[in-house]
Formats: sequence, structure tokens, C-alpha cells
Amino acid sequence: MEAPDLTEDIVERGVILAYAWLNGDIYDSNAMRPLPTYAVDANWSFLISEYQTIEFTTDLLSVPLPDHFFRFIAIPGNIETLKSASRENIPIEELKSMPYKDVCQLFNIPE
Repeated sequence: MEAPDLTEDIVERGVILAYAWLNGDIYDSNAMRPLPTYAVDANWSFLISEYQTIEFTTDLLSVPLPDHFFRFIAIPGNIETLKSASRENIPIEELKSMPYKDVCQLFNIPE
């Protein structure tokens, strides 16, 4: 899918966080799960094969259902938001596993 925010600068020097809300997720039906994850009997992840595109992937034999929802957050590497996360002593690896709502709150992103 087209993702104009995923510029060369963001992909190479920033942080990209991806999430999925999967219909039928019996463990946490209200959550946007950080990717990669295992849920609904499949592995879910994302791929950026070229700048300004993102592909959400699964090892299901069929395509994802139309009522699955995917989101990504692109954080440039040279802006105050990453610096603010480091002031909170949140390593980038921890950012990648944080719940969607927590990341939105940390970076003042409307849900």
C-alpha cells in the first residue's frame, strides 16, 4: 500500500512501528498488536520493500479479512519526538513492543 510518509530518511534513520487489529483475536479483541506478532493462528508482520510503500504480511493461506485493520507510525530519526522518548529512557526496541495507545500518548498522536 502507498505510504508517502515512509521516505528514505525515515526508513534509513527513523523508526517505523506497525500494528494490527485482527478480527477474531480471542486473547485481546480490543488491542492494536505491535508487529511482528502471532495471533489468529498466523504470524503477522510488515515489509518495506521500497520507499513510500508498506506491506502487511501473514503466513495465512488466504488474504487478511476486510475487517482486519493495520496502522503504522513513522518517526523521523532527527526530531524531538525520538529525543523525548530517550529522555523517558525508552530504548527503541522497547518502543517497538509498546502498545499502540501508549505510543500514541507518548508522541501526542491522535488515535
